[in-house]
Amino acid sequence: DSTSMIKNVKVLIADTVLKNNTWGQIAAASESGVASSLWKVGDEIDLTLSGTFNETATLQIWDFNHFDKSDGGGKAGIVFGMKNLMKDGQYMNSSHTNSGGWNNTAMKKTVMANIYNSMPSDLQSYIKEVNTYANQGLGSSSSSTGLLSKDKVFLPGMTELFGKNYKPDQSKTEKNQKQFPIFTDNNSRIKKLNNGSGDAYYWWTRSPSYVNSYNFCHVSTDGSSNYDYASGSVGVCFCFCI
Repeated sequence: DSTSMIKNVKVLIADTVLKNNTWGQIAAASESGVASSLWKVGDEIDLTLSGTFNETATLQIWDFNHFDKSDGGGKAGIVFGMKNLMKDGQYMNSSHTNSGGWNNTAMKKTVMANIYNSMPSDLQSYIKEVNTYANQGLGSSSSSTGLLSKDKVFLPGMTELFGKNYKPDQSKTEKNQKQFPIFTDNNSRIKKLNNGSGDAYYWWTRSPSYVNSYNFCHVSTDGSSNYDYASGSVGVCFCFCI
């Protein structure tokens, strides 16, 4: 049909150097299912934020066809995530609590929403809402599949970053998460503040600790796993799908 023809034309003029494309070209390739033949995991493109956040975020492709779209329309074609961290740290919640897990955090409700609103409108229109999962907070180990969340901009989870290679007292393997191929060892998880120009810093995941009611898990400055009080100021590495 004409819609498919339009998509195919857009894909044909896509550049194999990721950063040379518009978000429209990237989205067309993603929806046509050819993104992984044009680009590879680790390819980079810069994103300029304005509004609440006035900074540049260098993005990398973290994976292809990783998350299910929340509308039931299959897989979102590309996961983009930050190469480093935002300029400033943020808290998950204003107090020491992980009650309600990721869904109930100020990070999800306010910070992620403000990041989305700081993006260019042309990119916003291509971001797909996807189903994500994370462990339940409040010291509960009862949720083996994790709590469902629907996200446009979000933080990665522990299993997505580490697979099963993290301390079991911090979280537990989240069965509805799978590891991003870009994260292969501790060195691959080391990230620096201010889009790489600052110091290596620890950074949040969306996974609460299941052994207590007040911690969320994070990645340490050496790329290993750890956790901190939910009210701590910790680095932000966001991701999204198109």
